[in-house]
Amino acid sequence: MNPPILYVLAGPNEIGKTTSFFNQFPINLSTINADEIAKQLREKLGQVNVQEIANGEATRQMNLYISQKESFGFETNLADLDTWRFLQNLQIIGYQICINFFSTDEVELCVERVKNRVKEGGHFVREDIIRGRYEASLKLLNHFKNIPNILVLTDNSFIPKKHLMLEKGEVRFLKEPLPEWVKQVLGDEVITPKLTDLSIYEIRQKYQALKRDKDQ
Repeated sequence: MNPPILYVLAGPNEIGKTTSFFNQFPINLSTINADEIAKQLREKLGQVNVQEIANGEATRQMNLYISQKESFGFETNLADLDTWRFLQNLQIIGYQICINFFSTDEVELCVERVKNRVKEGGHFVREDIIRGRYEASLKLLNHFKNIPNILVLTDNSFIPKKHLMLEKGEVRFLKEPLPEWVKQVLGDEVITPKLTDLSIYEIRQKYQALKRDKDQ
C-alpha cells in the first residue's frame, strides 16, 4: 500500500497562494483552504469576523483526512514552528510531504496586495504581521528544507516561476538567476553534481508522481 501524501501550498500573506490554489495540486485531490471557507461564510453571514470559524472548520477537515490516512492538500504560510512539527509528525505516521513554497524578494508586494484585498472585501492582516511572517517563513524554510520529500520554490513576484526543487534536501532542479529569497533558503548549500536539468513540465510531473503512484 502506497503512503498517503500531504501537498502543501505555502508562502507569506497575499503571495498568490489562493489564486494558484487549484492549479498546484493533482486533479481530484481533496483540498482545504481556510481563506476560501471564510469567503463562503462572509457571503452567507455578511461582513463579520469569520476567520476563526473558518480556521476551525479547516482543522476539522484536516483531522478527518488524517484519521482516514487520506492524501490531501492545504494552504499555509509556514511561518511557525508548530506547523513544521505538525508536518514532521505526519511523516512519522506515514505521510509523505510535498511543499510548493511561493515567495518574492519584495515583501512590499505582499503588503500592497493585502491592502487591495481588503478594499475588495477580503480579510485584514496588519503590516507588521505580514512582514514578520515573511521573515519567519524564510528562516524556518532554511532550517527545515531537508525535511519535505519534495520541496519546490516558486517566485511569484508577478508570474509564478519555479527556481528550485529539492528532493529530501538534494537539489534536483535549479533555474538561474536565483531570487535573493531562494538564495536565503539555500543558505550555504552546495549545488552537487546530482543536479538534474529538468523542464518545468518535468518538475510538475515529478511533484505529482507520488499521487499517481498511490492511485495505481
